[in-house]
Formats: sequence, C-alpha cells, structure tokens
Amino acid sequence: MKKLKMKKMSLLLVLVVGISASFAFFQTTHVFENMFQTKSYGTKVEEVFTSPDDWKPGDETEKVITATNTGNVCENVRVSYEEKWENQKKEELPLVDSETNENVSLINFDNQNDWEKKGNYYYYRHDLLEGESTTSFLKSVTFNPNYSGNTVCTEIKEGNEIKEQCKAEEDSYAGGKYTLTVKVESIQCDGMEEEWGIKLEEIQEKYSITYH
Repeated sequence: MKKLKMKKMSLLLVLVVGISASFAFFQTTHVFENMFQTKSYGTKVEEVFTSPDDWKPGDETEKVITATNTGNVCENVRVSYEEKWENQKKEELPLVDSETNENVSLINFDNQNDWEKKGNYYYYRHDLLEGESTTSFLKSVTFNPNYSGNTVCTEIKEGNEIKEQCKAEEDSYAGGKYTLTVKVESIQCDGMEEEWGIKLEEIQEKYSITYH
C-alpha cells in the first residue's frame, strides 16, 4: 500500500511541471496600421501687372490680384499692402508730396462690396470654397497728375542756337522708383477668429473706401 501512494504523488508532480512550462510558449503580437487622410489645402494667387519703364504723372497702370482656393477646405482671405518711393540715389522719399500735400501715387480700389477694411487689412467678405476665386480689391495705380516734379534746366549752345535742357533732380520722384508690395494671406475658415482675431460676421457690412 505505501508503494502505490508514492507513485501517485510522483505523477502529480510531473504534470504540474509540464503545465507551467507550456505557458511560456503562448505569445501573440498584433500590429494595426491605420491611415488618416486629411483634406487638401491650397491657395493660388494670380496677378495682372506690367511694370512700366517710363511712368509719368497722369499715367494709370493696371494692377489686379486675385486668390483661388485650389484645395477642398473652406478658406478666408485678407490682403495688405505697403508703398515705397525712392529717388535716383535710392534714398526713401515720403509718400506725400510736400508741394501739393497729396499722395504721389494714387491707388485705385475696386469691388468695394466684397472687401472690408479693418486696421491695415482688407478682408474678403465671403468664405472661399473649393475652386472659388476672390475679386481684386484694387484695379490700378496712378502717378498723381498734379505732381509737377523738380527739374534742373541748363542752357546748351548748339551752333547759333541756345537750347534749354532739363532733367529731374536726383532727390525728386521723377526718375525715381515706386514699389507697391501686396501681401495675400489665407486661413482655414474655422481658424479665422483664433488666428486673426476677427469673425466673418464682423466684416459683412458694406464699407466705403476713401481714395487718396
């Protein structure tokens, strides 16, 4: 009887060891690769402008700028601009002529019903959806016809004739360079208030531009 009990106990120990060893081989690994596709965002800016090489008082030069939503995300658009006059010596000149107290360059705005001026920006009053384009907030720039300029004249003798030859002074606008820099910005519609600090509803009312 004693021998039989000892055999049963030995068998039980073997089974326990066998079960514990088998658990070490059961392993599983799962890899999940998930793709998240976002909508595309893009803005195309187009300009109609030809730089004149002999811009004279009274001349009007076409300047048209539009923005197109090339993606499929709703966008809002705003623009700003800076002017700069330089004389022949590349020295910066004031934008207002001291003789006439008028701007030397006159910016001619356009499509006033579509744009609202707030601070230094002109905001497009509509959401720009996929494929849509803004109107242009300006149409041209005119060299003020009231500007007479500063000229230096000298007499030149040609044979028996004396002729007067005049040219612009180096510190005048005539013979200088005018630069108009336009900046176009766009943003997703849901980010307008957070990034630009303004709601579309705030710029819905019609405004009036003062020409200068």
